[in-house]
Amino acid sequence: MQWNGQTCAGEPHLVSHAEALSLARARSKADGLQWRVPRVKELQHLVSKAAHAGPREAVFFPASPADWHWTVSANIDVSPVNQYDYANIERGVTAQNANRMAFLHGWAVNAQSGVARGDVPKRTKLPVRLVRQEK
Repeated sequence: MQWNGQTCAGEPHLVSHAEALSLARARSKADGLQWRVPRVKELQHLVSKAAHAGPREAVFFPASPADWHWTVSANIDVSPVNQYDYANIERGVTAQNANRMAFLHGWAVNAQSGVARGDVPKRTKLPVRLVRQEK
C-alpha cells in the first residue's frame, strides 16, 4: 500500500519474512532513508498508541490491514523448554529441536490487538510495516 497524502491506498503486499527484510533494504536504497522492519516492542507500541488515539488525533494506519505483521525480532526464549507445557507439546517443541524451530519461525504482531507470537513460519505471507528514525 502507498500513502497518498490522506490515507493508505492500494492492496497490501503480502511477503515472507525474508522478502520483508529485502523490501526494507530496497526501500532504504531507493529513498536514501534508513527504512527497516520494526521489532516486536516497537510495533506493539504503535498498535497501542493507535488504540488509545483520541478523536482529534490522526489515525496512525488508515485503511491498512488489522492482521498479523512481520517484525525483525529473532530471539525466541527457548531455554529451558518446559516439556510439560501443553503449548510446547502441541507445537512439538523439545529441547532438541527448539533452536531449529527458532530458525524456521519469526515473530509477528497482530495490528489490531498488539498480541505477539514467535511461532509463525517464516515462509508465511504477511503484510509488513516499515519504520525509520525521525531526523
